[in-house]
Amino acid sequence: MSHSKLKSRRKEYEQVLSIEFSVKDDELIIEVISNGGDYNPFGKHKDKYLKSDDTDIAAGGFGIKIVKDLMNSYSYEYKDNHSIIKLSKKIK
Repeated sequence: MSHSKLKSRRKEYEQVLSIEFSVKDDELIIEVISNGGDYNPFGKHKDKYLKSDDTDIAAGGFGIKIVKDLMNSYSYEYKDNHSIIKLSKKIK
């Protein structure tokens, strides 16, 4: 778990990031929990990924593309003031 103190225009707050790994049956499950705000990285955003004819990678979004391509499933929810990302990958 990672903690850091951040200052916004209104107040100072503590940001918490938790990453948990588990294996259930033949599946690796990764859960990332943050109190950094409600933002769905898998939402309907304009794709800025590298296209086959591009020579440069546009800033932002390429890590999400890698996650979407490599994981069997991924989800996002915002619950109790925390962003929760769940990723799963078959390992057998």
